[in-house]
Amino acid sequence: LQILRETLAIAESREIEMHGRFKPLLSMLARLAPWIGHTKSAEEREVEFNWIRLALEQLVGSMAPDHVVFVVEDLHHADELSLTFLSKWFDNTDVNVRPSMVATATTGHHTDALAANTGCELMETHGLRREDVEYFFKQRLGVDVPEQWMEQVATLSLGNPAYVQELCRHFIDAKILTRQSSIKWAVKVDELLKFQLPKGQKESLRRRLKSLGEIGAEALELVATMDDRAEWAVLRKLLLAGGETVENAEKTIELLIWRHFLYLDLEQSGRYLRLVDNQLRDVILSRVNPEWARALHRRIGDRERKNWMAGTSPPDLAARHLDI
Repeated sequence: LQILRETLAIAESREIEMHGRFKPLLSMLARLAPWIGHTKSAEEREVEFNWIRLALEQLVGSMAPDHVVFVVEDLHHADELSLTFLSKWFDNTDVNVRPSMVATATTGHHTDALAANTGCELMETHGLRREDVEYFFKQRLGVDVPEQWMEQVATLSLGNPAYVQELCRHFIDAKILTRQSSIKWAVKVDELLKFQLPKGQKESLRRRLKSLGEIGAEALELVATMDDRAEWAVLRKLLLAGGETVENAEKTIELLIWRHFLYLDLEQSGRYLRLVDNQLRDVILSRVNPEWARALHRRIGDRERKNWMAGTSPPDLAARHLDI
């Protein structure tokens, strides 16, 4: 669904008339996302996947002669059904129009079946190394840090560049790393070296989450519970339903963007918020007890029920949250 959404956004930005016909389809697929691929029969599952294939192939074809290429990081984190969909699609030699994909993945996962595809070209790469850490901090940020520190960062990353990305968010949060211009950063080296490096990406996220107030944590819990992106206005209404004022709700959302917990996607259809990393969703939901999780689902379900009564949302979306 994310690939379809991005393809639709490209077509929309190029004012390709065809994109309009797929908007209702994407909206319907997004609502059905929790159940897609989990139907009882293989025939029903194939129908669902064919909807997505049809939309992708026609949208990609409409952008010819330009070729669409998707870059996907950590494909091994994708669910098994999505990987099955991609494997069958790229293994089908009868398909003439489809995007290319450049993806990174570790071996020993469900991606191995996709890698065995005849249309797949494998290239072995290494993970994050000390040399990469040195390049980033010394050449890109202009910071002179000890070799031992860079070696420690590379070791703790377990080869995952996302660790350094999250580490930099942590440095920004702690005001160790500050932006001077669009291309220049300033670093407090003494504080950088005193900083206790987290043992992993999730530990860094947990430490950053502890510094949030109750309303900030609640806003993130709502976004994580919604699974997909949250429209700005919808998240604000959900916070208002929890007793917050409009001013506090707006300030909280802006703070979460500024502190790099949420990304803001600006589209013609509105402003959408999403978590900066799937690891963040895991960390957030692991802190939520069952009773509070049900309360969050009920609040989201009540909002969707009102939307359904107003004719702007299907009943199944409200039911999914209210049934929990």
